[in-house]
Amino acid sequence: MADNEITIESVIKTIEKSNDLNLDSIFSEYPPECIPTKLKTPAGDKAKRAKYESIDINLYEDKANMVAFRVKVDRILLWIKTLHVWYYDHLGNSAEHDIRWFDDPADWNKNAGGNKAICIEILAKHPHDTDNPLLYKVTFFISTGVIQIQGNAKDKFVKRDFPILIALIKKIKEFNGEQVIQHNTPTSSPVKEANEEDTLGKLDDDQTCEKQLFENKGDVNNNNESKSSNQSNEWSVTQFRPEKMLERMENFFVLALDKICTKQSELFSAKMKTMEDSYINHIKENDNKLAKVLESVSKIQSAKSDSTNACDQKIFNKLNTLEHENSDLKMSLQQVKHTTELDKFQLQSKLDQQTSQSELQKVNHNKSQKQLEFEINKLETTIHEKDDKLKTLVSSCNELKSKLEEKDDELYSLKQHSCRDDGAAQFQDVPPRTRRSAQNNTDKPHVILIGTSNTERIDVSKLSSKFTMEKRIAYTLPDTEVSLREIEHAPDIIVFHSLTNELREKSAEICVNKMKEIVSLADELYPSSKVIISTPTPRADNESFNMKGQLISVLLKQEYFDTEEVYLCDHSNLAKKGRAVPRFLCEDDKYHLSDRRCKCVRSKYSRYS
Repeated sequence: MADNEITIESVIKTIEKSNDLNLDSIFSEYPPECIPTKLKTPAGDKAKRAKYESIDINLYEDKANMVAFRVKVDRILLWIKTLHVWYYDHLGNSAEHDIRWFDDPADWNKNAGGNKAICIEILAKHPHDTDNPLLYKVTFFISTGVIQIQGNAKDKFVKRDFPILIALIKKIKEFNGEQVIQHNTPTSSPVKEANEEDTLGKLDDDQTCEKQLFENKGDVNNNNESKSSNQSNEWSVTQFRPEKMLERMENFFVLALDKICTKQSELFSAKMKTMEDSYINHIKENDNKLAKVLESVSKIQSAKSDSTNACDQKIFNKLNTLEHENSDLKMSLQQVKHTTELDKFQLQSKLDQQTSQSELQKVNHNKSQKQLEFEINKLETTIHEKDDKLKTLVSSCNELKSKLEEKDDELYSLKQHSCRDDGAAQFQDVPPRTRRSAQNNTDKPHVILIGTSNTERIDVSKLSSKFTMEKRIAYTLPDTEVSLREIEHAPDIIVFHSLTNELREKSAEICVNKMKEIVSLADELYPSSKVIISTPTPRADNESFNMKGQLISVLLKQEYFDTEEVYLCDHSNLAKKGRAVPRFLCEDDKYHLSDRRCKCVRSKYSRYS
């Protein structure tokens, strides 16, 4: 047990020296906003019974070749980083393993829906075999927090990988400290459990992406920039730290170059060793052949001293041929050594050149960064100045607007007063058609107002102390006629405000003719009463109704222009250029008069009365 702990501790130290344990390095591919805040509960019974960060080897049957465990929602990013460091960074660079990493879906972002998963295949690497056998496969279901391991070598994961992963996740958590992202406790939400076929199933090429060693890490300055642009744009205001970003980019680049050089050196050494072994084997074979030939020659010479010169010449020719072949092989070996030395020198030159270019790019990037910061500060100053100027303009505009409204009110007030008769006799007394008794002359005149809902808000008690007034509501002209017939005592004045509703369904001519009939009926029933017709008020709910009301007003003026028995109360001063003024109308229906205009109409009725 002590030896095992020492081994795990040494492995962790090796990983810590050669890998970056910062969680920021995985945010470009696995943004925190793509990690669920609550885990779904697996639907399968065995997945539900899986322990948190602990393996129960008796959970699955032996023939399934599977083990599983669960992780909590606040440790998902830690486990992704831990699996990435152990399998992709560490075992992926070893000569004994071939690691294949798949993401489902290929690109994780806020708009990517569905269940997300990470699949890692661990294969045994053999130098002379093209097909590497699968040892086991690790599948991490992000939505449920279940990690399944399946394969013939699952026991290797249980005995070797799992203790290292537990120790490594503690080290990563200690390294990041408070940067570890916390989430809520998982809640229940039924999902389909991954069965044996799902665990070992085929991943769709359109939805997954296989990681390639060194490519993602060696292209930190270019490829990853486009991939994390959305995230950088969202965090640029609050989390942009150029010094830390440049330091991390430099560390990643140096680490990638170191791994490239190490890998190239290993490949070069393996190639040289293979070639040397091959040539040594050829030389040994030729030496053995030569020894056999020499042995045969010596046997022939001792056994047959009287052999012919032709046979001796043939053997010597064969011997010379073998010697020439041996010398040619030695020359070829020397030539290959020179070629490999030249290739090694060229690779070293390219590496030095790329290093110098990266340093130059770093200097240029620092210059551009300072220039951008200067421009940003300048733009912020300009924006503040423009903002202050805009606030001043808005304040001035509001003051001018309030003054304009006051002037507009004065204008309409003057327009209203201009309609009055300001002659020597301010009001003209209209004598009744029949003489009243002395007792009636001492009484106040009585006025009856028959109108639509526009007159409901007129308080008749506040009109004037010189006469009494009674208000009756009639929404249509037929209702007005009925209300007229219901009057018991003849009033002094009858005011009709009954055309605003009728014009919506009838033409202007019909409305005017019906109004004439009602006026004639009033003259017939109450010949001593004076009649006042209130023209339709301007409205903004329908332009056609507004124009029809203006036409009715014109026709009534034409009809009763020279008639002394009938007076018209005109409301054209409530409009401007034929259109109703919005502030004179209710905001709800743009038809009924506002409280302000009701007072104006009430004053008109008082004047005419």
